[in-house]
Amino acid sequence: MKPIKFQTTKGEITIREIRFSDAKSFQKDLNTLISENALFNTMSPLSLNAAKKEVQHRVSATRAKTGANFVAMCGDQMIGLTGFARKGMPGKKRTAFIADMGIWIEKEFRGIGIASKMMIVVLDDAKKKGIKIMTLDCFACNKPAIKLYKRFGFKKFGILPKCAVANGKMNDLVYMYKPLG
Repeated sequence: MKPIKFQTTKGEITIREIRFSDAKSFQKDLNTLISENALFNTMSPLSLNAAKKEVQHRVSATRAKTGANFVAMCGDQMIGLTGFARKGMPGKKRTAFIADMGIWIEKEFRGIGIASKMMIVVLDDAKKKGIKIMTLDCFACNKPAIKLYKRFGFKKFGILPKCAVANGKMNDLVYMYKPLG
């Protein structure tokens, strides 16, 4: 994918595929989210070694077309990540046309349109790779994220009650899907 560049009130943002060289920035940003008690499914800080393995896995998945991962960069700072993973290998499983996605943006970069641009990139890439249904889950208390997903045509199909810790208490997870046509 050719990088996409656009201006925001925080400066120029570039959305591009994740690279092996992003491991240190990935570690820093993920650990910042964890320390903020962000509405993110990971609770433990990531070591640099673990970050390298995770980024290697994401790059490999993108290359193998079993998924895709994109970063949002402001200069040399990673400020967001989005991606998807197929439920099965292309041509091998009956669910290979279904994928699960996620997205996060650093706190100081939220609310200025970056998540919307990232949604366009990830959904467009998924369509090109033959994904027909995109799914995601989100903490029920994360109203801005749910609003974003609904704006992009996602529909709620289930709730798993009181199953995940967010903001120090048990929260519901909302499950959503979108047909990509």
